[in-house]
This record gives sequence, C-alpha cells and structure tokens, in this order.
Amino acid sequence: MSQNNGGSSDYYEIPPDCKTLQDIIVKQGMDFTQGNIFKAAYRWDKKPDLEYNLNKIIWFAEDALRRLYESDPNNPRGYCDESERPSND
Repeated sequence: MSQNNGGSSDYYEIPPDCKTLQDIIVKQGMDFTQGNIFKAAYRWDKKPDLEYNLNKIIWFAEDALRRLYESDPNNPRGYCDESERPSND
C-alpha cells in the first residue's frame, strides 16, 4: 500500500500495457464523462485551445454533479448550477 508522503503515489503510474489515452480510459474503467474530462485535461492548452478544454471539463463535471444530485433522494440540493438555485427574495 502506498503511503502519502508528498511524493508520487502508485495510482499515478501508467500501467505498462497502456500506450494511448484510450488504453488508460479502458484500463481504469472510466465512463464517457470521466473519459471526456480526462482527455480535455490532457490536451489542456492544445486542441483547439485552453478555453475550449476548460469549458468542456466544466460542462462534463456539472453534468456529472447534476446526475449525482438527481440520483440521491437525500440530497436537498437537487441541482448543481448556481443559476438553478432558488432566490432568497
């Protein structure tokens, strides 16, 4: 078991049988949302640009939060976007 001492941890090591991002996505069992966040983070400032990739990460993360909140009957929020928050007027 790894001990967190501020250095690299075992779970950051790339499996030896992984040659591409898709190999890592499959090996880690990432779903569609996780895979898209992973790919956008990897190409951070490359394709097509930083803003595009950041917006893609945000969109997929907010969608994952929305689905998480909607699937939890004990979650009082039921939303993840501040624009959906009821006003206190």
